[in-house]
Amino acid sequence: FVAHQVALAPLPVLERGLRDSLHAPGFAVLACIGLVSLRAWGVHRFSTLATALLCTFVAVAAEGSQVFGPRDADLGDLAVDTIGIAFGVLATSIALGDFARDARLQPHRNLAIVCAGILGIFAVWPAADAGYAIAAQRHSLPNLADFEARWEKKLYLKSLRDGMSIVQSPLQANSVGDRSALLDLSRPNVPGLELFPYQDWRNYSALALDVLSANGKPVSVTIRVHDVTHNNEWDDRFGSVFEANDEPLTVRFSLREIATTPSGRSLDLGHVEGIIIFTSQPAGDERIYIDNIRLE
Repeated sequence: FVAHQVALAPLPVLERGLRDSLHAPGFAVLACIGLVSLRAWGVHRFSTLATALLCTFVAVAAEGSQVFGPRDADLGDLAVDTIGIAFGVLATSIALGDFARDARLQPHRNLAIVCAGILGIFAVWPAADAGYAIAAQRHSLPNLADFEARWEKKLYLKSLRDGMSIVQSPLQANSVGDRSALLDLSRPNVPGLELFPYQDWRNYSALALDVLSANGKPVSVTIRVHDVTHNNEWDDRFGSVFEANDEPLTVRFSLREIATTPSGRSLDLGHVEGIIIFTSQPAGDERIYIDNIRLE
């Protein structure tokens, strides 16, 4: 409740996903503690229902408290909380022997175990998946994005909904796989690629990427890099223009230049938040392949 009233420091996209995925496991633990406590206090009649209702009240109140703070209430989070509560109550009831007092209840016990297993997968999988993505991202350094792995889609998911696609790669020179991103840059106000990469670039000297025009003619491309303290003004970030041609090209940008571009301050290379690749004045047919976005 206190955290919901505080503006928390910005988190990288994968870490933010891990934090959000802890809703269900957290409420599962709360339900377990609640049911065990009621039984320890001698409350057996309706203890399961009472635990479920109490935890649901806490979930609704906690989510509702965000209306008055800097965060937004989310019905999706409430649904995930409910899954965690159901799993915690059911798994704890099984562990306490609620379905083992009579042989006639064995089918009910088997059904309860199956349901608890399904709910447990839904409750734990998002956190496990987010944790794997964080570990995989660190292992893949200095690559920031090569469009090969499923977990990597979390870094550019919005772009996949806005006209970017993953295709067989025509960029083979430095390729670490057989897929590239195909960016449609022709729609105004829609970035071709919005990437939320690994944040700490301090141990590297350059940002590099491989590009190729997909329509047989030069395409003017703009790349933007910003950090977590970016104020959304054009002079408070790094921006540069390069040309994608009909031959594969590796483009490099000095991190020293990136750091010194913002007006009146240095871009924080320890907390880089995003890379956006687009074209400033689309004519309607700009498409490029991009691959192997990396630090050197």
